[in-house]
Amino acid sequence: MLKMKTIKLIAVALALIAAASVAACAKKDEIDANISELRSDIYEVSDMGTRISVYSGEREKPFALDGVAGKRSGFTQINFKPPIVISALKHTYLLTDGDSKFSGEFTMHPFGTGYVAELDHKMVSDLLTLEIKQGETASTYILPSVKGEGFMDWNTALDIAKTALAQEITALTDGKTLNAEIIIRLLCDPSNNSAEHYWYVAYATSAKTYAVLIDPKTREILASKK
Repeated sequence: MLKMKTIKLIAVALALIAAASVAACAKKDEIDANISELRSDIYEVSDMGTRISVYSGEREKPFALDGVAGKRSGFTQINFKPPIVISALKHTYLLTDGDSKFSGEFTMHPFGTGYVAELDHKMVSDLLTLEIKQGETASTYILPSVKGEGFMDWNTALDIAKTALAQEITALTDGKTLNAEIIIRLLCDPSNNSAEHYWYVAYATSAKTYAVLIDPKTREILASKK
C-alpha cells in the first residue's frame, strides 16, 4: 500500500514538472517571437592605434522599428578603424570563426572614420581570428569576446528589464499579446575611451520606445527611458 502511494506521488510530481516545463517553454517561445534584434556578442582588439570591433547576433531582415518582430537570421558587423584612413587602398578581410571562414571587402564607414563590413552569419566562438589586407599589407588580429567571467547573459538582462519596465509593458499588452518588439543589444562605450560594455533592452512600437541600460557585471540599471 505504501509502495502504491509512493508511486502515485512520484507520478503526480512528474506530471507537475512536465506541465511547468511546457509552460516555461511556451513563455520562452512567446518572448522569443517578440525579439526583433539580439546582438549577443562583441569581439574587440586595440593594437598600435588600430581599433577593431565585431558585433554579432540575430536580427530581423530588413530591420524596421515598427513594433512587430520579423523572422531573425544571423548577422555580423566588422568595424575597422586604422590610425590613418587611406581611401585609395583596397581593404579586404578574412574572418575565422572556429571551422568557418568568411572573406570580403570593406566599405568606407559613412562618417569616413574607418571601414565596415557585414555578413549574414552569427559568430559562435569565444575567439575570432581576423586578417586584414590594406593594399598589399596584411595584418592578423585575435579578437576575444568581451563576455568574461561574471558577465551577465542576455536572458538575465531581459528579466531585469521586464521588472524595471513592468508598468510600461503592461500598457503594451493586450490580454496575453505583447504589442511591441523587443530589442536586446550588447553595446560598447560609444566614446571608445574605455573597455566598458552594457546591455541595452528596449520594448518598442512604431511610436514609442521604453528602454533600460544595464551594467552586465553589477546588474545595476544605469539609465532608463520611460
